[in-house]
Order: sequence, then structure tokens, then C-alpha cells
Amino acid sequence: MKKLLERYHSLSAPVRASFWALFCSVFQSGISLITTPIFTRVLSQEEYGIYSQYSSWLGILSILVTLNLSGETYMKGLSDHEEEEASFTASMLGLDIAIFTGFLILFLLAPSFWASLFNLTPLLTGMMFVHLFVSNPFDFWKSRERYHYRYRLSSLLSIGVTVFSYAFSIYAVLNSSNRLNARIEADLLVRVLFGLPLLAVLLKHSQKLYDKATWKYALQFALPLIPHYLSNMILNQSDRIMIGKLVGNAEAGRYSIAYMIASMVLMIVTAVNSSFVPFTFQNLKRNNGKAVRSGANLLLLGIALLCVIAMGMAPEVIRVVAGSSYAEAADIVPTVSSSVFFIFIYTLFSNVEYHFNKTQYVGTATLLAAGLNVILNWLLIPRFGYTVAGTTTLISYMFLSLFHYVCYRLILNQESYEPVYDIRMILLISGILTLLTFFIHTIFHIIWLRYLIVFASLLISVFAMKRAFVK
Repeated sequence: MKKLLERYHSLSAPVRASFWALFCSVFQSGISLITTPIFTRVLSQEEYGIYSQYSSWLGILSILVTLNLSGETYMKGLSDHEEEEASFTASMLGLDIAIFTGFLILFLLAPSFWASLFNLTPLLTGMMFVHLFVSNPFDFWKSRERYHYRYRLSSLLSIGVTVFSYAFSIYAVLNSSNRLNARIEADLLVRVLFGLPLLAVLLKHSQKLYDKATWKYALQFALPLIPHYLSNMILNQSDRIMIGKLVGNAEAGRYSIAYMIASMVLMIVTAVNSSFVPFTFQNLKRNNGKAVRSGANLLLLGIALLCVIAMGMAPEVIRVVAGSSYAEAADIVPTVSSSVFFIFIYTLFSNVEYHFNKTQYVGTATLLAAGLNVILNWLLIPRFGYTVAGTTTLISYMFLSLFHYVCYRLILNQESYEPVYDIRMILLISGILTLLTFFIHTIFHIIWLRYLIVFASLLISVFAMKRAFVK
């Protein structure tokens, strides 16, 4: 333990900050998984479906109403305005409040229209707007702390908000007749208690909410990124929204459970990629594509294995997490889990695009994939039922991977750079995983065969990884 602590303290501030950011992300996802069995048993399937749609719309509106100003825009602005951080922060908050106010006025002019559009009640729609307002100061504050590598208090508050939110939400739903509203109101109250004081902290040294130069700077940086952010959010969230609209809230709830199981793998993929990105950039800069290729092959194998495990154990995991009433959701887990694998493939190609500053391809690819997903859902869900949404998601991410591969090849040709990834290995693993996806789906009722496939996949993966390390 002493050696581990010494090694930890020897790490640079950026590395420690990244570690705690990852820890907070894993902790939040873990709390979500642990508490899901409570909410799925207390809330009806219809109530859980409405909550999942509320969360989906909240994610989409967070892009439109806030322009994601607290993300890359604010972080880039801090590096460009180091000497005037306080006034820059206040002006960014002022722009955020101005945009929010505009959307709030639109909502207040016709609350019933917007509630009908979102498939929610006017009260829940109103609470969405309050949530957006009180959450953004917290996001700005976390970005500022991370920019300066001040991770201790940021991590503590992130964990605190998560714990208090889930604890209070559980208490509220267990002691309320309107369980759905109680679930959302409890979470909202915790965010108000944390968000408003942080707004005061950010404005402590400057109350200059309007600065023409700052607002122009922020809008010029943020607006071109909106299609990418919004398309990515639609690609992730549109399934649940469209299922709720086209089929029913209960079905949207069951789909959300399946997506949550796959999201556990996605969380690992996101964490892995956050570490693999600097490794990729450093080696591409040194013209060491071989190191990137070897690392990518190992990661592809490991993530494919995680997807197979999620598929093979889906029925049992869903019974434990959500109960037997959600058992039907297991049918969707294989295709959604495979989608996560193709998410990782497209991020590999997009990392090369980022390295060579060819970011114009990213937004176009995401927009096309999101459009394809919406069209397929609109055509197929009414005809084949809500479970087909897993297949449409898989097709959309396959298309996204293919598009990024084409862009990746174009960039290599333009830069006269040798191939970075082993395309034959990617095709081999993708093909095997796709076949297993649909095979496991057909033999769900044969438990021993599912677990045999998981065990065999584990042995083969370990053997392949061992050979790679020996080389």
C-alpha cells in the first residue's frame, strides 16, 4: 500500500486529475446500476418508460439550451483568457442564461404544445428546464476546476451529488403516491441545493454577464460543433423517444433496461479510449503506427469479449437488476452490445481524424448516422415492434464506422501516411461478433450453450492476448 501511494503521489497533476475523473464516472455508473433494481420494482413499467424519455429529452435539450458552453468552448476559452478568467467566466454564464431565457419564453408561450411534443406532462417539461438551469453552473465549475487540475473538491462534490440524489430519490419514491414525479423532483432538489451556491461562487469576483467579445468568441466556437453534439445525442437517445411515441411508455422502459446493460460496456469503452487517445497521438507524431496497431488489436479483442459476456448473461442480469417483468428486454441486449463495439471502432478512426485536424468529417458522419437511425426506427418499429430498435442502432453504428473508415483512408492518402490499423483484424473480429450476436439471440433459452459460448470466447481471447504479449 505504501508503494502504491508513493507511486500515486509521483504522478503528474494531469494524470491524477484524469484518474479521479474516471473514478467519478465509474462510481456514478455503479450507483446507477445498483439502484436500478429499486426503481424498476417501485415504478411501473410505464412510469419507468416515461422517466427514460424524460432523461433522453433532457440530454437532447442540454445541447440546444446550453450549446454545451461549459465543455470544450469554456475550456478553450480559459486557455485564451487566462488573465481575465473571472470576467470571462461571468460573461459565459451570462450567455448561458440569455440562451436559456429565450428557450424558457418559448416554453411558457405554449407549454401544452411542448409537453405533447416531448410526450410528457407540462409539469415534467417545466422541471426539465429548471434542471438545465441549475445544472449548468455545476458543469462550469467542474470544468474550471479540472482545467486547473484541482480534482479533490470537484471529485468530492460529484460523488456527493450522486449519492444524495439517488438516496433522496429512493426515499421519495418509497414515500410518495406519485412516484414518477417524486423521482424527478428529488433529483432536481439536490441539484438546486448544489447548483445555485456554485453560481454565486463563479460570480463572486465578477458580475459582468455581458461582454460582446466573449459572447462572439463563444458562439463562433460552439455553434459549428452543435450538429455533431446534437446528432450524437440523437443517435444515443432517439430509440427510447421514438418507442415511447410509436409504441408505448412501457416498451420504452424495457428498452431502457437493455440499453443500460450495454451502457456498462460503453462506460469501459469510453474510459479505455480516454487513455488510448494520448497514446495514439504521441505515437502518430513519432510515425510509430505499429505501436498503435498492436494496442488497438488488443483493445478490440478485449471489448469484443465484454460484449459477448453482456450478451450471454443478459437474461440473468436483467432478472436481477430489473425483475422478471423486464425479461423481454434481454432480446435487445445482443444487438445493442454489438453497437458498443462499433462505437469503439469509429472512435479509433476518428482519433486519426483529430490528430490530423480533419474534424469536419466528424460532424458529417454523426449527422448521417443519426438521420439513418431515425429513418429506420420510423419505418421499422411500427411494423416489427420496439425490439427492432436494437438492430437499427447496430446498423447505424456500423454505417458510422464505415464512413469514418473511408475518411481515415482519405486522410492517410492526403498525408502520405502508412496504415495505422490492422483492417483485416478489425473485419475478422467484427464479423465473428456479428455472427455471435444473432446466434446468441436465437439460443437464449439454452442457458448452458450461452455460457459455453462465453467461456469459449474468454479462453480464445486470453490465448490470443497471451500470444500478442509474447510477441
